[in-house]
Amino acid sequence: MNQDLIKTIKENYQINITNMTQIEEGTSTLYNIDNKYVLKIYPKVYKKQDIEKEVNITKFLNANGINTTNFLKTKANNYYFKYNEKIAVLEYFITGNNKPNYSLNKEEMLEAATLLGQIIKALEKFKAAPTYNWQDKITKDSFKKAIIKHQDLLNRTNNPIIIKDLKAKIEMLNSVITNQTFKNINNMTTKVTHGDYGLPQLIYENNKIKAIIDFIGAGYLPISWEIIRSYTSMDKKSKDGKIDINNLKAYIQAVNQYIFLTKEDLMYMPHIYLGKLLQSTFGYREYLETKDLKLLEFGRWRTKMCNYLLENLDYLSSCLAKIK
Repeated sequence: MNQDLIKTIKENYQINITNMTQIEEGTSTLYNIDNKYVLKIYPKVYKKQDIEKEVNITKFLNANGINTTNFLKTKANNYYFKYNEKIAVLEYFITGNNKPNYSLNKEEMLEAATLLGQIIKALEKFKAAPTYNWQDKITKDSFKKAIIKHQDLLNRTNNPIIIKDLKAKIEMLNSVITNQTFKNINNMTTKVTHGDYGLPQLIYENNKIKAIIDFIGAGYLPISWEIIRSYTSMDKKSKDGKIDINNLKAYIQAVNQYIFLTKEDLMYMPHIYLGKLLQSTFGYREYLETKDLKLLEFGRWRTKMCNYLLENLDYLSSCLAKIK
């Protein structure tokens, strides 16, 4: 166990620590403490106002019947402390398990979609989340910048698989610029939403969702993006980077019990997802830095999804526009 970290925790909280083990997770560093608490150390990019937002959102949701994280206060009456120049928090441990990506059947997906709708509906009354000017992120200029970013990565690798994928993405980026694919997506509905809704954030017990965690990325975002992004990460049929249109429609309709999606939200749902995926080098860049094959696999899945979306954009859009 990291004795220096344990000492820092005890300086900030009145708790006993018998066992502390690191949990494999995403960008944050997580530790399980005696199956009672979870220590979360955020990347340096996050500031105290981000943590305060997450605390306030989780308090709000817990008070409105949605089970999520509960944070412990420090001896100084704060919800966070500093460790090695990073912000850290202590949360109560929630028993249960996670399901891997691309593992849900239709019934399980509808349960997840229903919870997403409930979260967005509840957060309509939450007014303290930051806005996000997402339109600036999907423009001709942003695609040109993305080409430079992909080209820079190309110059840093001799891996033939990565080279092939990056060249394919550059070709797709040039295609959407030439064809002005994204000229009609500026009227899509934004609401306060989770921001990273997916299976790593869902805790299951007895094969049912018990809790939803990790609201650090919550804010005003296009709900169409949150819906299609979360769906593709859950459906068994999306594992090969494709979309089952009937499953996606059912997922949307389950969310739609709680919120209203406009015709533009439905028509341009695949467009906004494609626009975000195309610009990202996530997976490839991280693999070159860490050699973690899971990251490379994820990057490759995103490229497959980009290719599928670009080839089927009109079909997907026309099908989704018919949803009542």
